[in-house]
Amino acid sequence: MIQETLARFPLRQSKGICYRESGKGQALVLLHGIGSSSGVWVYQLEELGRKFRVIAWDAPGYEESQ
Repeated sequence: MIQETLARFPLRQSKGICYRESGKGQALVLLHGIGSSSGVWVYQLEELGRKFRVIAWDAPGYEESQ
């Protein structure tokens, strides 16, 4: 089930940084911890994306971020 949800929020990339995004409106930025990635926020992207623009980034060195 998580793979299906992740597929709805594919990784995007801008200037070497990868992120997942959902929704519109006021922006919320979600930051992951050490050893994690933007994928841990998939359920928050789904729920919070109903009211906000939610951006879950991958810190440099995580996922495909440089």
